[in-house]
Amino acid sequence: STPSLTPSVPPIEAYEETYYFPPTDTNEFVHGLCVLGASSASAFSDTDHDLEYTVVADFKDGVRLWNDREYVVSGIQGPEMCEGGIYLRPSLHKSIDRYTDITIGANPSSGDYLSVCVFLASGSDQRTGNWDDILPLDRFTTSELFTWSDGRIEGQMRSYCKTLPEPPTSTPSLTPSVPPIEAYEETYYFPPTDTNEFVHGLCVLGASSASAFSDTDHDLEYTVVADFKDGVRLWNDREYVVSGIQGPEMCEGGIYLRPSLHKSIDRYTDITIGANPSSGDYLSVCVFLASGSDQRTGNWDDILPLDRFTTSELFTWSDGRIEGQMRSYCKTLPEPPTSTPSLTP
Repeated sequence: STPSLTPSVPPIEAYEETYYFPPTDTNEFVHGLCVLGASSASAFSDTDHDLEYTVVADFKDGVRLWNDREYVVSGIQGPEMCEGGIYLRPSLHKSIDRYTDITIGANPSSGDYLSVCVFLASGSDQRTGNWDDILPLDRFTTSELFTWSDGRIEGQMRSYCKTLPEPPTSTPSLTPSVPPIEAYEETYYFPPTDTNEFVHGLCVLGASSASAFSDTDHDLEYTVVADFKDGVRLWNDREYVVSGIQGPEMCEGGIYLRPSLHKSIDRYTDITIGANPSSGDYLSVCVFLASGSDQRTGNWDDILPLDRFTTSELFTWSDGRIEGQMRSYCKTLPEPPTSTPSLTP
């Protein structure tokens, strides 16, 4: 039986820092959550209401990891394993459905920053939710191994930790007409590209201004093009123009950020986009990626839908001789609030 949640657990919107994990992508899921540098923290799932979290202060050796198991932890050392942090003990050891959403919220105890950590099984364990592949692409760092055991059965885990809020990245020298990324109300840090070439475009709908840059590939720059629609040239080093653009899911009418490079973008390139809403609080950030069997997507076509990017129908690029097809992947910023479960006892 899981503990009831007392009224002292505030809804996720009450926290200064929140993180929305990607939906789990394995049939079972073994994990723990911990926050270092926080005065308070909680977590919940809005898809699996049997999954609840018990707050445990001062995470260290000897702490029980799951409410429905007697396993305790050993080998905890240092901030990379959240030693001394607030542990959020899951009610369930492994019986967590595929595609479960999990959200964590926390308030910093002092200063501006805190560290959110996830404990995942190591090695060949197939119960990681695929988070061991996805989270390092979003600036989670990985610890050495530690151990859980009940005296008979034991296993090993690693901690994956991320600083919140995102520390500013070093920006390349920008001309005075392009403000640094910190000047924008909304920013999005894309995962490092993970293919040897990368074909893309960026667009923002509902913005008064926008720009993008890479702090790892200084040959990659973006030209601002207003009113994105059919006939717009997609890359500075190619003559290909776009057709078939229809509606907000394809960023029609938005600010297009035209890459200087069509495909010669190195693996593990970081790209960041910034924008200011033109009216209201929300805007839509869109990425155009090749469709089908094209191996030049940076693996973003697999990763971005896990972070609430929605996918459009196909549209076309062509120079009259060569043509190809792309899809648009769009995400609303800031993240709209999710419906939270009732936290009453």
